[in-house]
Amino acid sequence: MPWVDFSRDFDWRVPGAKSKTTIAYKAGMKVLVKQQCADEAEAAGALVSRGKDEPDHKADEDDAEKHAERPGKVG
Repeated sequence: MPWVDFSRDFDWRVPGAKSKTTIAYKAGMKVLVKQQCADEAEAAGALVSRGKDEPDHKADEDDAEKHAERPGKVG
């Protein structure tokens, strides 16, 4: 799972989700996302950068993993 910086707002529809879940990423967010999300955001021109960089702090990593595993619903 790569860390990505979003250059603009990007809505990612989680594939195969029974609940038709969409995750809304906002411009300026730096978050840990699934590889497929990073690929789709890059194709849409919504990324500043991507990589497998470690977060600056362990708490940041734990928080990002929680959000990646349990995203909020939009719509």
